[in-house]
Amino acid sequence: MMKVTGWKFAVLLTCVGLTCWTSIGQKGEVLQLSVSTQLILPFLSSLPVMDGKVNEPIWQSIPTLTLGDKPTLEVQAGFDKNGFWFAAQSKNVAPNALVILAFRTTEVYECVDEFTLSADGKKQLRRLRLAPLPSQNDWQASVAKTGEQWSAEVFIPFATLGLKDVQKGDVILLDILWRTNEKRWGKRIYCYLGQVNLLSSPDLSDRSRWSFSGEDASLYESVSEQGKK
Repeated sequence: MMKVTGWKFAVLLTCVGLTCWTSIGQKGEVLQLSVSTQLILPFLSSLPVMDGKVNEPIWQSIPTLTLGDKPTLEVQAGFDKNGFWFAAQSKNVAPNALVILAFRTTEVYECVDEFTLSADGKKQLRRLRLAPLPSQNDWQASVAKTGEQWSAEVFIPFATLGLKDVQKGDVILLDILWRTNEKRWGKRIYCYLGQVNLLSSPDLSDRSRWSFSGEDASLYESVSEQGKK
């Protein structure tokens, strides 16, 4: 799995947006990816029905990320033993609007898996990898529309991303991209599975920010290791 520190993070910060946006192949206003965000993905003890509707209790308990403006996209994410789950919703969405989930799960920057879902339900997987994976298009997505409300659910197996032996505390680099009305927004997310792994936190990888004065306390979060904190 990809753990990004030091110069690799600097390269990612300057280049990943260009790669992802160019791959869409569409014209429009390009807005840079926002500052990276750390997100703890909860483990889903029960799974939603893959029908595109996001009114199930499991989604109501998961924090929401927002992208864009007029319309704003709201995104939620979790994981189970087999892969990642996403819920997205917005209002007054154009049929050609796109939600893109771009994963980087290897040490090689150029390797990326882009999962694109259009508002009308069409989906596409685009891979940039040095070596092919056996699971070429194994992912699920469903959309629903009621009046002006649009929503979607997505499931991406770990196997489709080439991930094995996934454990709590693992971190995955993900760019969520939202294109609508000739505008584009994006957010870079360090997805921690169930809990934060301090050693792989990008905020803590810069030793120049370490101190003994307590001023860097905001960089730390309480984590559990074998039942202890």
